Amino acid sequence: MTPKCKSEKAWLAFGLLVFVGHRLLEVGGDGGAAGSFMLLLEVIMVAMTFPLGSIAMLFLALLTVSCESCRDLEWMLDWSTLMLAGYLQWFWLVPELRGRNKLTLLNLSPRTVAETIGHLGLSVATPEPLPALPPLPLTAEELPREFDGEGRTPLERVLEV
Repeated sequence: MTPKCKSEKAWLAFGLLVFVGHRLLEVGGDGGAAGSFMLLLEVIMVAMTFPLGSIAMLFLALLTVSCESCRDLEWMLDWSTLMLAGYLQWFWLVPELRGRNKLTLLNLSPRTVAETIGHLGLSVATPEPLPALPPLPLTAEELPREFDGEGRTPLERVLEV
């Protein structure tokens, strides 16, 4: 998993910076302001990996609930799980989902069509609009069976009652 673009490198660098800052505060932490800053860094990491990171942490907690030796390395499991889940989410899963829904939009406004035709060297005469014909009145014999003599459907007849 080598980073391919600047956003991946920036995300990984920021995640590692948050991790190192958290570890330094935890090792030399004396509580107080350091504890609240550590909590802030944990919230930042969860926000960077939301929602997949939260789901992964839930499964990790369920898997390690009975593991006594896992408690010593809990910070390592948590942070690596969050980093992996966030990376997979933002740089594999989301681009894949966005790539499937690619839309080809056609701009068929008269102006762009005329510009395109002009660029292609074609000439198109604008057609004259056809005159609108008035609707022909139908006689009772020409109406389909569903209609009555006045041209109403069964639903229209029921609603008029």
